[in-house]
Parts: sequence; C-alpha cells; structure tokens
Amino acid sequence: MQAAVSMMMPAIGRDHPDYIGLRLAVMALGGYFGSRLMRNIREEKGLTYGISAALLGSREGAYMEIGAQCDRSYVEQVIEETAKEMSGLCTDPPRGEELERLKLHAWTALASAADSAFGTLDHYITGLMVGMPENYFEDQMRCVTSLTSERIVEIAGRYLDPEQLRVATAF
Repeated sequence: MQAAVSMMMPAIGRDHPDYIGLRLAVMALGGYFGSRLMRNIREEKGLTYGISAALLGSREGAYMEIGAQCDRSYVEQVIEETAKEMSGLCTDPPRGEELERLKLHAWTALASAADSAFGTLDHYITGLMVGMPENYFEDQMRCVTSLTSERIVEIAGRYLDPEQLRVATAF
C-alpha cells in the first residue's frame, strides 16, 4: 500500500538577498533528476520511484516543499534520509561534476523561460502573480554563475534545518 509524504518548512521570501541561493540549494537537494534526494532515496535505497524538493515563493512569503510517494513501510526511512540529506548539504556540498550538473540544470531552467514567446510571457505573468523583484531573471543568472560549494554550505546551514520540517503523511 502506497503512502504520500509531504514535508514543508517556511522559508525566506523572494525579496530576501539569499532567496536565489536558497532556491539553488533546494535544487541540489531535490530539484532535478540528479539531485541528492533522487540519488539516495530512489536510486541507492529504492524507497520511492521519485522524490522532489522545491522552493515556492509567493507575495505572502515562501516555503520549501519536499514530496514523495512510497510503500507505507518506508515512510519513516524516507523522512530520516531526507533530514540526513538536508544536513549533508552543510558537511558535504556538491563539488566538481555534481556542482557542474546542478549549475547546468539551473541554466537550462532559466533558458526554458526565454526559449519562446510563450515561455517569456509565462515568466512575465508568473512574476506579476508571485511578486518577483525587478531584475530577478538577471539576479538568477548572476547567482548561478557565482555558485560555489562554499555558498551552498552557507545557505544550507542558515536555512535548511531538518528540525523545522513539518511532515504530513497520507495512507
């Protein structure tokens, strides 16, 4: 029998200078197929078909969400491994090829926002709806370009505290 696991925590808003850095740290955690959560929880341990993390910003603030579906018997292990991976970003951040893959994924996501008139319009409308700061797109490009392992350690240590996770499970 399957269970859905949702883990969330409040986060800094889009207007905070660390928001984009936090978005990239969350991306390293679970924002793409090669992320830490996918490698550990899906590929190495086989606990779920997929797990993802995202930083979601709105006019009212932001929150991080991590979601997965797994066998009921794996729920506690998925939660524990997620907390370990969050902490691991502070002690063993992405380096070398892993950091380059993360940056490439971030660049690809940015490029997709500008690859067509519809993509550009969608990015503009989303910006209006969620209150993106002026020059947000350019700020993201600067942040991706300058992203280092040390920056991920700093951001993760400041904002990704597993003790702050609020967990809901549906069976």
